[in-house]
Amino acid sequence: MIAAGPAAARGGGARIPLMIETRTLSCPYCGESFETGVDCSAGSQAYVEDCPVCCRPIEIELRVDHDGRLLAVEVARDDE
Repeated sequence: MIAAGPAAARGGGARIPLMIETRTLSCPYCGESFETGVDCSAGSQAYVEDCPVCCRPIEIELRVDHDGRLLAVEVARDDE
């Protein structure tokens, strides 16, 4: 987590979660692991990202709570 604003720097104030997090995922096609950045600032979302190893399209689903904290990352094959 990172602190926000001058009040936080003095030890008070609210703390906000980091909005972009790095996660290690496994490709559902080739099984290789790779790192990707997930952006929690847009809330829960689904998108397609190509595997950097085999280049096949991976469906990625992010679940984010109302405070912007990442709850889960799920991957699936695009052909299922």
